[in-house]
Formats: sequence, structure tokens, C-alpha cells
Amino acid sequence: MVVRSGSEGTDAIRLDQVQIAELRELMAEDFDLLLETFLSDGEVRVAELASLVGNPEALRRAAHSLKGGASNIGAVALTALCLHLESLGAADAADAAHALVRAIRTEFDAVRDALTQLRH
Repeated sequence: MVVRSGSEGTDAIRLDQVQIAELRELMAEDFDLLLETFLSDGEVRVAELASLVGNPEALRRAAHSLKGGASNIGAVALTALCLHLESLGAADAADAAHALVRAIRTEFDAVRDALTQLRH
């Protein structure tokens, strides 16, 4: 099963179900803890992004960190959005950064909902 992201007219894969299945098998009873850790850490990082838009280096680091967690959990569309935010240049990027931060918030919320359904 492929869970797709329908936000902003995209058809990006929201969750890589093969990766999720592999994580579930590998982590066994710790799978729910993995999800809880990603979601709680991710919530903090997503909230932090908006306050960092005026600080390109700190924003890049925060986006990189969230991208790593999203990639590890199989959140494909969220990973791509974070990569885009991470790669923004400092010059004239504030408007683009604000738009990406909003898109990341929306996608993170959708990923949270999808992952919550996967918990035991």
C-alpha cells in the first residue's frame, strides 16, 4: 500500500510502506516507541522552523535534522520538503522559506496522522 500526499497538487508518496514494514519487523515491540520518538522530536523541530527563517544557517541545520528523521521513518514527501528547505540559499529566500515551512507543517501533520494509524 502506498500512502500519497495530495497537498498542493502533488502526488508524492507520503509514506514508504516497504520501509515501514521493514522497520516494524526489525524493531518488533519497539516500533511504537520509534514512532513516538519521531513524532515528538519532529513536532519540536517543525515548530522551531518558523522561528528560524531569519537565520539561514540555523534553519538549514534544523531542516537537515528533520529531514534525517523523516527519511529514517519513510516519510518521503516530508523528506523532500526538508531537503528543499535545507538547500535554499540565504539571498532572497525568506518568502520561499516561509512557504516551505508551512508546507512542512502541513505534511508533518498528515504524516503524524498516518503513522498514528500504524501504531499497535
